[in-house]
Amino acid sequence: MVDKRFCPKHTGQRVTEQCVVCGKGICPLCMRMFGYLCSPHCKEKAELQGIDVPVYAGQRDVAGAREWRKTGLIIKLSVAAVVLLLGVWFWFEWFGSRPKPLFAVRFEDEMAKSGQSALVEDGQIVFIHGDKLARYDIKTKKQVWMKHIVDKKKIAIEAAAEQKRIAERKIIVEQSRPEANIKVPSVEAIIKSWEESAQQELELRVYNKNIWVAGDKKLTRYDWETGEPTKAIPFEWQLEGARGNGAEITLKDADYLRSEIVRKVNLVTGEVTTNSHSRTTPTSVAAGTTPVATNAVVVAKPAAKPQNTLPPGQIDPQKLAAQLAGAPLTAKLAAPATLSNARNQQRLLNELEGQDSGFKPQRDAEDEPDYREYTSSERSVHGEVFLTEKLVEHKIIAHNAMKAPPKKSALDGPVNVTQSMEVANDILNEWQREAGLDKVFEDLSRYSVKVRDAGTDPASAWQGEVVGPPRVLALKTVNVLIAGTNVIVFDKTNKKKWQATLTHQVSRYGAALNEEDAPRGLGPVVERGDTFYVFDAGVLSAFDISNGNARWRLPSIGVSGLFFDGEGSIYVNTTTATPEKLKFSRQINVNDDTHDVLVKLDEKSGKELWKAELGGAMSYLKGKYIYMMASNRNDDEEGYGSGFGAGLTTPSFLRIRRINPKNGRIMWEHFQQRGPLDIKFDKNNIQLVFKKEVQVLSYISF
Repeated sequence: MVDKRFCPKHTGQRVTEQCVVCGKGICPLCMRMFGYLCSPHCKEKAELQGIDVPVYAGQRDVAGAREWRKTGLIIKLSVAAVVLLLGVWFWFEWFGSRPKPLFAVRFEDEMAKSGQSALVEDGQIVFIHGDKLARYDIKTKKQVWMKHIVDKKKIAIEAAAEQKRIAERKIIVEQSRPEANIKVPSVEAIIKSWEESAQQELELRVYNKNIWVAGDKKLTRYDWETGEPTKAIPFEWQLEGARGNGAEITLKDADYLRSEIVRKVNLVTGEVTTNSHSRTTPTSVAAGTTPVATNAVVVAKPAAKPQNTLPPGQIDPQKLAAQLAGAPLTAKLAAPATLSNARNQQRLLNELEGQDSGFKPQRDAEDEPDYREYTSSERSVHGEVFLTEKLVEHKIIAHNAMKAPPKKSALDGPVNVTQSMEVANDILNEWQREAGLDKVFEDLSRYSVKVRDAGTDPASAWQGEVVGPPRVLALKTVNVLIAGTNVIVFDKTNKKKWQATLTHQVSRYGAALNEEDAPRGLGPVVERGDTFYVFDAGVLSAFDISNGNARWRLPSIGVSGLFFDGEGSIYVNTTTATPEKLKFSRQINVNDDTHDVLVKLDEKSGKELWKAELGGAMSYLKGKYIYMMASNRNDDEEGYGSGFGAGLTTPSFLRIRRINPKNGRIMWEHFQQRGPLDIKFDKNNIQLVFKKEVQVLSYISF
């Protein structure tokens, strides 16, 4: 007898259900195969008779279908996630990580020739555009207030008086010289010129919600909420500029005798501190004497004239060459005729005005050697140092800075399209020689000098003699004396630590000792930890700051600044120039392929980590943010200007590139066909002031 409690197909398996078609008992193993059916025959019969068969969740086909549905869902979700990630990456790479206008305000009918801007907390921007000082809310893009800060009424009155003076002078001159043809400018022309000058003198400084503007012989504070002036700090003479950043800035006021008055202004409290060594009444220092009292007036030596300076109104061939190099093809093809016409016009103008066409060193009395003794001071964010200098022996040596003229000039042969640049080179180089610009002058004069830190007694000053015009610079723990090819380092008590002789002369001009005021980098001398860096025209050197031992040297022509990333690396702005370029610095070649280059070095060893030609110089470094900036601005913002009347001006443009600090590759480029009046970088924000617009660019960065 068959036991119906057990499945006939699967021995030992108890019956748990019955087939919905035939009623036979079925076990879990049967149900796994056919569900609530005992066999394929009953399954087929149920389908033919339309019997409703319950779905068994444990049936193999059902479970398989469920797994496939689950797998399909996973695949779909994975594909969707990949597509989403690719979409986010594409958006970030091509849109989110690229700078886009976060804020912009245009002034269509109020074109400016100067301006500055500052981002402030809570999404605010304060800017000067022409004569306008304004505050805007970046989020709402709405103006909070705007003030015109140039006194146009005062300028109009003074301009009318100036025109009257010129007209009276014209009558007097023409009575004795009837052939004189003095033109009296219109009042409108004088007003326009003076208003532009007044606008260009304005300097904006903002610290938190404290707004200050220097200009018109005063430093004025403006209320954050209303924009109304609340305090003015007057200056008796000419304001030379504000130095320093943060809550305190230093202002230098100089009179016609070069007597300096130095004030420190706290931008939060408005408190003014005048240095104890300065007086408001200028007095001169007698020849052969040195001021020794701590409250003595500092009388600076008059600024030296730049080498090879052309007379007013003269066209500089090198500037023409630089413009020609970036001019469009049509201008290059027409260059020989254009340059010849410009040169002939310059000769005719010189003859009409009885003016020499060339540069002549020491052509007037003020260029004669000055054997008087002068004391001047140099200030930086690190301190102040005094230099007393006296010329002992005058010695100027002229060096040829151009190649000898070719035996056969390109001008002697047929002029065609392929030779247009060679002909242009010959014209410009001949013009250069004719103007007396084929030489450079090296000052090898001997000077008696005294160097003293401002915080020390005058009797402790270091005294010595150097070759070459001297200059002192105040660094963090040392002071530096530059003279010719020599660099002398002192501690803050005026004791000489060490001296080094370099290959070339160190530039005495344009020293950048503060990162905030160094658009191309620090230099030519930099103190960084226990290392002292200095670059001349051809070599960057690193010395142990304590004893002057050379750690490493990098030969490179054209180093212009250093950036430090705080992680042991240096970024060097330099060029691809060759030693020949240094030797023949006045030679013109419009086809010159010298380019800016950025080099990343290891601070300790000087080892090159990477080098990249980026189409410009590095302008900003803050953590992972590195920017290269190149620009050109003409009076004609939309096209090509006249370019000295030669039609060679290159177009206005702005090019910003973000650089990957790991390999020097360009991460993105931002380009505009207009040149900025002012540009500032602040991590992933870029502030731009144009002639007709103030703009803030921003992008997402992780």
